[in-house]
Amino acid sequence: MDWQLYKKRYHLFISSLSASEILTSVNSIMFKDFPDSLPPNIKKAVVFVLEQIILAAKNAGVLNKSQVETFDKHSGKLEDSETISIYSDIIGPYLLLLTASEIAAKKRFNWEKLAISQQLIMIFTFFDAFFSDSIRSICKIKPEFLRRNKHISWRDVLEQGDFDKIQQQLIEVYVFELGWKDIEERLKTLEKEINLRLDIIEDDIKFLHYAEQIRNILVHSGGRVTPEFLRRAGILQPK
Repeated sequence: MDWQLYKKRYHLFISSLSASEILTSVNSIMFKDFPDSLPPNIKKAVVFVLEQIILAAKNAGVLNKSQVETFDKHSGKLEDSETISIYSDIIGPYLLLLTASEIAAKKRFNWEKLAISQQLIMIFTFFDAFFSDSIRSICKIKPEFLRRNKHISWRDVLEQGDFDKIQQQLIEVYVFELGWKDIEERLKTLEKEINLRLDIIEDDIKFLHYAEQIRNILVHSGGRVTPEFLRRAGILQPK
């Protein structure tokens, strides 16, 4: 990857972060007084999606008699705030995996929280892509950073055919291995293996590490706290 292409990737990374921030800000405003704050054309789309979800739940037999009757009464009629609220109350417990006490308290779906969660996931997605591109560029210019006690099979050598392709494969393997590390470990790897030290204060590194652990539970456990999250976040100390 040449310098001009890398600069384009960098600007794409920055613009993607900005676009994500704009989208989250708009969503926060639209869902602040959900569903009254939604524009009419969006209310129509929301009603359609909720109807499809409720139909699936109905066909699966997970709705009770009262919920089925309420849905059948309103299905295919008004596409307004009242209908959205009624549908949200029907399907909310199944979307949120609410407990009986939460259902009794009429807990509503937190759309603003969902928008922020999606933004957090996308921020780390954009970062992972840009970090990988950065490593590819560095190793392409300085292939000596790939020198390590690793082995490559004869089959892989013959399949690649020439040195440039072999080198590219080694870079991809290296990028893949780094991708399994958390941000804190990757920053340490940059300094230890590539002699690149980023000027980031310790508090910011800790904040990024904590945010990344939240991202992980959003992706892997639906946002519910796990013992692994508590351990990695430093909240639960191992015995």
